[in-house]
Amino acid sequence: MGDKYPLSLKEREEFSLALTQGWPPSWRGSGHQAPSACHPPKAKHAPAGLAAPPREIIHFTENNIQIYFFNFIYLFMRDTDEREAEGEKKKKKKKKKKKKKKKKKKKKKKKKKKEKKEKKEKKEKKEKKEKKNHI
Repeated sequence: MGDKYPLSLKEREEFSLALTQGWPPSWRGSGHQAPSACHPPKAKHAPAGLAAPPREIIHFTENNIQIYFFNFIYLFMRDTDEREAEGEKKKKKKKKKKKKKKKKKKKKKKKKKKEKKEKKEKKEKKEKKEKKNHI
């Protein structure tokens, strides 16, 4: 294991697919038996949502088991990091929108208060003028 990731990205992705979809049915949660060579399954009887098994079967040896294992972990961690980053972006966007709405509401309240004060002052001035006129 001289290289950090001796397999190419394409090979690592194929391996992760093989682990999740192409190996024994007990691993992927399906109740179906593996198809025999004499009677391949028909398209209408294939389980829904599962990809076809890989064309090449990976034979594990003591030399390459660690390479495959660490590459699988690498792919898994990369995917989780991407999901977390997307989740943080969504949260940040929502918070920014809420703050903007609150600021707008405050401005409206201030404007209303100013208008009320101006109306009161106008009414008081009118009342004073009327009092002077009556005298």
